[in-house]
Parts: sequence; structure tokens; C-alpha cells
Amino acid sequence: MKNSTKLLLYNFLFFLLLISITESILGSWFKSDSFGSTIRNGRLKDKLYEVVHNDKKYVFRYKKNYYGFRGEEIDPKNIKIFFLGGSHGNEKYTPEELTIVGRLNSFFINDDYNKIKIYNASQDGFSSQGYKKFFTKFYPKIKNFNPKKMILYIGLRDGILCKNFVINKEGYDQFQSKQVWDDLVEINKTKRIKDYIKNNSFFVGKIKIIQFKYFNKENQIIETVASQKRKTYVYTQNTKKYMNFLEAKKFYSEIEMEKKYSSCKQSFLNNLNEILLFSKKNEIKILLINNINYKGVNDDWLFYINLLIADFAKKNSLPFINLAKIKNISISDFYDDNHTTPEGSDKIAKFIYPEVANFLKTNE
Repeated sequence: MKNSTKLLLYNFLFFLLLISITESILGSWFKSDSFGSTIRNGRLKDKLYEVVHNDKKYVFRYKKNYYGFRGEEIDPKNIKIFFLGGSHGNEKYTPEELTIVGRLNSFFINDDYNKIKIYNASQDGFSSQGYKKFFTKFYPKIKNFNPKKMILYIGLRDGILCKNFVINKEGYDQFQSKQVWDDLVEINKTKRIKDYIKNNSFFVGKIKIIQFKYFNKENQIIETVASQKRKTYVYTQNTKKYMNFLEAKKFYSEIEMEKKYSSCKQSFLNNLNEILLFSKKNEIKILLINNINYKGVNDDWLFYINLLIADFAKKNSLPFINLAKIKNISISDFYDDNHTTPEGSDKIAKFIYPEVANFLKTNE
């Protein structure tokens, strides 16, 4: 009996040793480019979604690859252009080919610009603070990632944060909003440890691949705000006036908005300046595109942020697309306050395409 117990114990210890050796060699625990606990929720996703937009059902796979880009795996050295936004840029509840980035890529193919492809690096919940962390903490970990151009889709989350700007107990300025999540790692320690294991373990990674390939067949039905209560949603939202940039410029007093939101101005501009410094250091050209919601820029906090973006672009001689000037957006183009349906994404892509194409085709 004792010999059997010893044999089991030795086998168990040998098994643990074998796993440890394998993990140390093939895992990412001690590698300089290990992602640690970073943006685990924004990487390695493969989910089968079923979503209804404007009474049309879409069944598709939502994929985020190893490096957090939307879609299939890609060698980072082949990525020359990337698009970075928040959830309204990621568009997880829209088939990839029908997202803003997907539509732009299809326009390039149709116009015989087959060498141009935009890769979508958007992460849910990101404001400019999240973008800044992405560049300083996550970007350097991606081997052979040397893009030449990036499209920064920015403003909505910063506007929401600006609306909720506070002075915390220690006296420091900070943004607060449940709609924004700029942390690259989980705040909860237990979740952070789990993410660290998932990101670095060789065996966990292989199990995940098997799970994606053989056990990921069931549709996950997504209920959007619009699909849950379509009639009341449309009625409620239609009572709100849509306002484009020129209308807002006539309606709002810039002096009053400056007084109201000046406390968040410097924090936002500091983030933009750090992003710009990063781009110059890494020789990446930037195109800025501001954001709208289902009311355009009717909310003064969003209009104010858009003014700051436009002014920043002008002062730094950066190409800028003022999306707030779009005029053909309607309530049916959004499935909630901030996120577009496939039809809305198509309209936005068509509006920005000429200037995006000009930015990407020039070699300057």
C-alpha cells in the first residue's frame, strides 16, 4: 500500500515538474514581451453572436486575435495602418465586414486599392486616457509592430468623462463614469491573477484554441436597447433633436462651455499631447476623427470635446475629419445612445472615406 502511494506521489510530482518545464519553455511567463495581465478582456475572443438590428437578424463570429485586433490572426509586421477607438469603433455587435472599418476596407477593394487595409485595434470603454495607456504599456509588447499610420476615432468617451469630471478626496482632478473603462488590467486582484495566468500559460492557451474550434457552436443572443423595446425606444429617441456641428456652433456659447467644462480641458489635452509625442517618436502619422451620438452633438459636453479636438488638430497641423458635420444620420442608425447599427456604420464610412483615402494614399 505504501509503495503504491509513493508511486502515485512520484508520478504526480513528475507530472507537475513536466508541466512546469513545459510552461517555462513554451509559456510567456519570463518573456520580455509577455502581456502580463494586460487587456485580457480585449484579446483572444471568439464568440458566436445573434443580434437583431432594425428587424434584421445577423448571426456572426465576433473575433479578437492574440494582439487585440478585430478578426483573424495576423503577423504584426504586416500591419501598416490601424484604427483605434472605443466600443463605438470596435462594434462587437456588428459583423466585422459591416463595421466602419470593414466598410472602409471594402471601399478600398472596390476602388482597386488592394494594398490598403485598416486593422481595427479598438477597445471597449476606452477614452483618450485608455489610448495613451495602450500606446505606452501595450504597444511596446507587440513584436515587429511598426505601423506607418493610425486613425484615432475619439471624443465620445472623453465627452462623457468631461460631463462627470470631479475633484477626488486627495484633491486630484479625475474623470469618473461607469461607461468608461480605461484600465488595461483588472482592478480586482483575483481577476488580475486569473488574467495573468490566461495570458501567459501555454496549456491554458492551447485549451482555449480547442474550446474555440470544437466547443463554441452555440449562438449567444444579444438584446440591444433598440431590439428589446423597439417601439418605445424609437418614440423616446425621436423626441430628441439631432444637431450637427454647424447648428451646435450657432446654438451654444463657447464662452459658457469653457466656463462649464474648463476643469477637464487640460487633462484631455495632456492625453492628446502624449499620444502625439508617441506618434512622432515612432514615426506614425495620425488622422483624427471626432465622434457623435444619436443626437449628433446636441449635448454640449460632446460638442465642447469636438471643439477641443478640432483646435488641437489645427494647432498641430494634423489631418482631421469632422464627423459632426454629417447630416444623413437618423434614429434607426443607432441601437442605443452611442452605438451605430450596420446602416449607421455604413453612412459614417461613406462620409469619412474620401478623406481617409486621401490620408492613406499619400506618402508624406
